[in-house]
Amino acid sequence: SMMLADKLPKSVGGDDPAKAGHQVATIIGLSSKSKKILIQELSLTDEDPILAVRVNEAWVAVHGQAAAHVVLDAIATFGMVAPSRRDTDAGYRWLFHFNKSSDIDDCRRQIIENYPNAFSLSPQAIAVGLGAVGAPIHPMAFCAIIHKIAVREDDVQESNFFHA
Repeated sequence: SMMLADKLPKSVGGDDPAKAGHQVATIIGLSSKSKKILIQELSLTDEDPILAVRVNEAWVAVHGQAAAHVVLDAIATFGMVAPSRRDTDAGYRWLFHFNKSSDIDDCRRQIIENYPNAFSLSPQAIAVGLGAVGAPIHPMAFCAIIHKIAVREDDVQESNFFHA
């Protein structure tokens, strides 16, 4: 069906860390400071996927910054032994390293189970009127996934992580 195709992530061809950083900044709306941190992180990273997250201010206005931090910390510690986290100091609460893509999917399933109010309907579902009155229209955050393909090449995908 059309809806399933709409939910599939859009992929952008392989690029160096600077180009990948620019693509992610454009897709999820990063500040120039965050973009610099991301490019630095990409140039240091092994071949693991990174989930980049920008918290949605419209969601924070309703639920609060502390609620966002709880969810981000749950992503950071998913499948980790304390005190280990998926985010580094530079990427604290917004750049999360995973071993493989399926780990991101597993993490998302746990987050939607434990923090359902962090999720909204997809923009496509809202556009075609699938949402009941009062259904959440603001996702907690906007996300992209960067797959490290080779030393100088990254594949960037927009992610519907916070869309139910």
